[in-house]
Amino acid sequence: ELVRCKAAYGASDPRTAQAARDLALFLVRQRVTADAGRALVEAIRMDENALGASHALTLGDVAELASVSPRERAEPLWIRASRTSDPLVAARALAALGQFRESAGNRPAAAKLYRDSLAKEEAGSGRDSPRVAVRLNALARVVEAEQAIPLLERALGINRSKLGPRHLETATAASNLANLLLATGKW
Repeated sequence: ELVRCKAAYGASDPRTAQAARDLALFLVRQRVTADAGRALVEAIRMDENALGASHALTLGDVAELASVSPRERAEPLWIRASRTSDPLVAARALAALGQFRESAGNRPAAAKLYRDSLAKEEAGSGRDSPRVAVRLNALARVVEAEQAIPLLERALGINRSKLGPRHLETATAASNLANLLLATGKW
């Protein structure tokens, strides 16, 4: 389809960019990351030509490229993707950057990024979506226990109501909360 679109519409047409994006996302799902990366670079180039460097689709493709890139190349891509107008892509990018800061031991920077990610996620998927619960769990890992407990209680409540009491994410939130309560002596 990509070859056909290039021949029919040219390399700067949004339809060609969509074909490149479709190929890249297929390769990502197949875990063919090197080929997916090359296809995403091509899709981004086409997006930039057809839509502009700051268009939401362009920055969505930048986020996909970041997800299949080595850390040293991924971080600037995540930073770029975090500037998108699409709150769900921004939430994903900010969460990835928060993970980088968390793994580097910079909990205050990670907490800020996770809070920003949470705000974007709430704007994009709703205040009580399961994706918000994931963001709450991440934030709870890097803040003090007294701040983390209400975050985990909220995540558990969301998961129970949206996913059900027997879902794996619900069990994970319950376990995280229980472990934190035990660690802080709140039997």
